Amino acid sequence: MNVSFSKYMFAFMFFVLLCINPIEVMSSRGEPDLSNVMTEVRSRYDNISDLKADFLHRVPLALTGTALSEKGSFSFRKPANLRWEYSDPPGKMMVMNRQYLWLYLPDDNIVYQQKTETAMASQIAARFLTDLGELDRDFHISFACPSRDDQGNYLIELKPRDPLVGIHTLTLSINSENYLLSGYMLTDHYGTTNSYYFSNISVNIGLSDDLFLFEPPSGVRIEILP
Repeated sequence: MNVSFSKYMFAFMFFVLLCINPIEVMSSRGEPDLSNVMTEVRSRYDNISDLKADFLHRVPLALTGTALSEKGSFSFRKPANLRWEYSDPPGKMMVMNRQYLWLYLPDDNIVYQQKTETAMASQIAARFLTDLGELDRDFHISFACPSRDDQGNYLIELKPRDPLVGIHTLTLSINSENYLLSGYMLTDHYGTTNSYYFSNISVNIGLSDDLFLFEPPSGVRIEILP
């Protein structure tokens, strides 16, 4: 994995932190009003201190026309603690705390490391998640077309205002019954879409500091990202 690809992985991983529980606000026609829904998203985010969920990640493979599937568990605790622990492929891990962000790829015997401050400052996804009140600063926001998927989830489309960020469209899937994030689809400028799906979400369960510590295994090569 090269440096640019690993930094791209960091970008779309940040988006999962949006696990919120807003109330639904309907327009006079019985349809959700976008501006009111997003206002509730911003205000309700403050009620989440930590969360844990199962995830499924699908990456399209252009050469074969198939998709690569990865899965595992995800943990988050405010303000800047993340842990992606993969069961498939086993051993793969991404951990972040206030000091550092690590991506461990056991098959490649390498750990990518970056300062959290640098990652948060350089990624549009990080700005989105740490300052939801300024969402429209970085994105044009609209309902997708259609505005719901086959399961009835609301589809919110975000398009970056800065065309140089490497992201063409981010589509959030919001559960229409409990208003938790059920998944998201990140499409780059080449038309490749990475998809994440979440299940078994638990919020405010008191995750510990130790969960967000990482010690690179002995003998693993460590590559420091700028």
